[in-house]
Amino acid sequence: MEKSFVFNSVNGDRRYKAEDFREYFASFISNGVFPNPSNNLQVIANNDMTITIKAGKGWINGAIYINTDDYILNIDVADGVLNRIDKVVLRMDTAERKIYSYVKKGQFASSPTAPTLQRDADAYEIALADVAVNKGAISITQANITDLRLDKNLCGIVHGTVDQIDVTTLFNQYSTRFKIKSEEFEKEFEDWLKTLKDVLGEDTAGNLLNLITKNTESINNIKSDLADITKDSYPIVEATGTNAYVGVSDKITSLKKGTRFTLFIGNNATGNCTININNYGAKNVKDPFGKIVNNLKSNIPYNLCYNGVDFILQGKGGGGNLQPNQALAGYTFTNDNGPQVGVGDPNLKPENILNGKTIFGVQGIVKRIEDIPDYLSNSPGDTHVAVTKDYIWTRKGSKNGAAYAFDINGTLKKTVIRGGSENFFAASDYHMLWCWDGSVSNFYLTDLEGSKITSILSSDYSDVGAINSSTRRFFIVTGSWLKVYNFDGTLLGESSVTKNTQIIAIVPTSKGAYFCTSGGIAIFVTNSGEQKETTYVSALFSNIFQ
Repeated sequence: MEKSFVFNSVNGDRRYKAEDFREYFASFISNGVFPNPSNNLQVIANNDMTITIKAGKGWINGAIYINTDDYILNIDVADGVLNRIDKVVLRMDTAERKIYSYVKKGQFASSPTAPTLQRDADAYEIALADVAVNKGAISITQANITDLRLDKNLCGIVHGTVDQIDVTTLFNQYSTRFKIKSEEFEKEFEDWLKTLKDVLGEDTAGNLLNLITKNTESINNIKSDLADITKDSYPIVEATGTNAYVGVSDKITSLKKGTRFTLFIGNNATGNCTININNYGAKNVKDPFGKIVNNLKSNIPYNLCYNGVDFILQGKGGGGNLQPNQALAGYTFTNDNGPQVGVGDPNLKPENILNGKTIFGVQGIVKRIEDIPDYLSNSPGDTHVAVTKDYIWTRKGSKNGAAYAFDINGTLKKTVIRGGSENFFAASDYHMLWCWDGSVSNFYLTDLEGSKITSILSSDYSDVGAINSSTRRFFIVTGSWLKVYNFDGTLLGESSVTKNTQIIAIVPTSKGAYFCTSGGIAIFVTNSGEQKETTYVSALFSNIFQ
């Protein structure tokens, strides 16, 4: 049947359908995607189970498809055992009368193949990409996407009326011309070479060939030497002299920033060191800290690198004149003689030396009780001192109602105020004892913040006591009684002493406490209040601190 297109219609005798126009455009515009920009309708992974089709245009059988923005399509979930390949296509659907994109799902298989395209009277599809959906996958990456846009059998690039230009004839013409010119050039070269032989003669031509061969060998040798230098990044230099060392190396052909070598010297250094390589001039040898080296040893390899001014010692650590007896025992260090181990007294520490004293350069920080500021006491008889693991506790006179904590340096760190006529008189690492100075005396056990834990009413006043936080006992003296209480205020026991016996200190132990008298006697009372033994204070402290 003959058809023609397009002519004006007269009384409706030239009516045309959409397929007529598509057939018209398809005759000179091929199917596919448009070439510009390069990401026109490209399929991009989103690193989840979706993909994005970039904006662009496509052409199918004379009909155009336009995607104005990124378009996201979902990928069905993966199988747990088998793989799948889906195909992203543009589909021209005749019945639906539109072109649209969709994911053509493949079949599950251990070695899957992509689904085929439909191209018949009902629909025509072109492929944009294949998407590999591997077993167990929870996301699609760009590595799973195969771009099919340039495959002319599946998609292709839109072009005009001519698919390609046949350049066979033109190619043959160029090939023939190239062959003719090559033969001409070859003949000219042979004629020139013959003329050269005629001018030089056989001997001269032979000598020229020998020179060329020899130069070739020299070039190869240079390449070999350069390779050796590259491999030997630190050529060895053996230097003579003392302090001002001189060395030669044929592998160092210039002195520039980065020039490096391994140095051996014959004589130990006795002063500042310099090195003169290949008569480039004496340069200082410095350590990485910029100090001129003065302690090089013979037959020890030293790696040096030139920084444009001096040679810098590479990888040097330690050094110095510290001696083993100046370092604490067991600690290691490096001096000019190499690795060393300290042999000094491990007790040589600031915390073991009195404040104001210096031993071998170590300044002490330990302060004596008398170093605590004088304002804390009205008189020596009013001052009470308790030493715990963190603080030195004291009070300022009687009826002051406060306790003061100092660190080992005598710095006031804490003030605990109870107020009234209460007197602080004992402390442990966690607790404090106070007494109320009045007609009837109360004893208070508090924490280190001054909060009351328990109180005891007594008819006798005393401010001599001690606390053992580990056994939860505290000990006090009231009148002629040595008393033991637990932390809830229960009297656990008491022991009587001579009325005029003056107790001046109490030393708690795990089993009880020693009540020390002004006469140099120590009375031991158990945790239950039973008086067990009496000994001399000097012997007691000798046993405790031996």
